[in-house]
Amino acid sequence: MPAVKSKQLLVEGQDDKFSVIGLMEHHVLWPNEKNRWPVFVDAVGSVSEILNTTYLRTKLKESNLEVLGVMIDADDEPAARWQSFRSICAPAFPNLPLELPADGLIAHDASGLRLGFWLMPDCSSGGMLETFLRHLVPESANSLWRHAEASFTTACSLGALCRPVHADKARIHTWLAWQNPPGETPGRAHLQTTAPLTPSPRTRCPAPPTTAPVSPARRGFHSPRSPSGNDCPRAAPSCSRTARRRNQAKSQFR
Repeated sequence: MPAVKSKQLLVEGQDDKFSVIGLMEHHVLWPNEKNRWPVFVDAVGSVSEILNTTYLRTKLKESNLEVLGVMIDADDEPAARWQSFRSICAPAFPNLPLELPADGLIAHDASGLRLGFWLMPDCSSGGMLETFLRHLVPESANSLWRHAEASFTTACSLGALCRPVHADKARIHTWLAWQNPPGETPGRAHLQTTAPLTPSPRTRCPAPPTTAPVSPARRGFHSPRSPSGNDCPRAAPSCSRTARRRNQAKSQFR
């Protein structure tokens, strides 16, 4: 039987998992090895699986568990999702507030076990992970984002069957379809991006450090430059010493 991870975060699916990891990498050291992660992120499968009474209460009773976090989508029923979570956890955490705090929940029981809960996108509104991620689209891509929104609206007018509750998911996947490579999942796209994330104040996420772009030369590719007046004259192609050294180097590979 595998050892119980002392710090765990339960999320719905792989998109949620990789999005969390991608965001965390901008703020804390996140090693590639799973056994060294600051918290084990577990993609359980769905909201109904996470908010299963037997599953969640059993999870809270795991030996060696120190911290358990839960992050799920509000969809179109944020209040109901919170009440369901609250009632399941009531035996172990009887003093949880009637309403979910605006900044999420962090609670402790008598033994010191910490319980956290976040409802995407902002603990109060309807929506989902993609609603939150929309605010991380770089400002430089705003024109393309507006085009994705307009394309979604046009698709709906032409009979697209997307449910209103999934509108944000459809918009961000439309935008991702035009990236390189196209069609990446939101989580993997944020893991692979080299552009600095620019969260909106609505996300209440601190701005990450700016990452300078890596030049082609630093990636290992030859990057020629124009001659400079400060260059040594012996480096000029016409220099006899330079030509002699070039011929010597070529002879080594014949």
